[in-house]
Amino acid sequence: MPKEFEVLHDGVLSKVLVDALPVYKCVDCGEMYYDYLADSVISQAIREHHGLLNPYDIIEWMGGMPVDDLSSKLGITSKLLSKILSGSLISSSEVDKALRVLMEKQ
Repeated sequence: MPKEFEVLHDGVLSKVLVDALPVYKCVDCGEMYYDYLADSVISQAIREHHGLLNPYDIIEWMGGMPVDDLSSKLGITSKLLSKILSGSLISSSEVDKALRVLMEKQ
């Protein structure tokens, strides 16, 4: 089902439309709910809306580079980068720009 969300990213509130959100309905009570797949779809829609790299493209570009090496180049912690790469955290525009600069250099 289509669903619009208000999202705060980098201090800016914007509306993000998800065209096909997987939603489930409890057969007992009729309550609608989302699962991890819906979270992934929402996160990807936010990335697309803000023009951010997705984790798969970053991992592909890394080509086996250790997370510690890349996080050091970006000036962020390995833990933060790991969350970005797993998709559980959406990178800031600042981190995204730094990643793009590194990608262009190689």
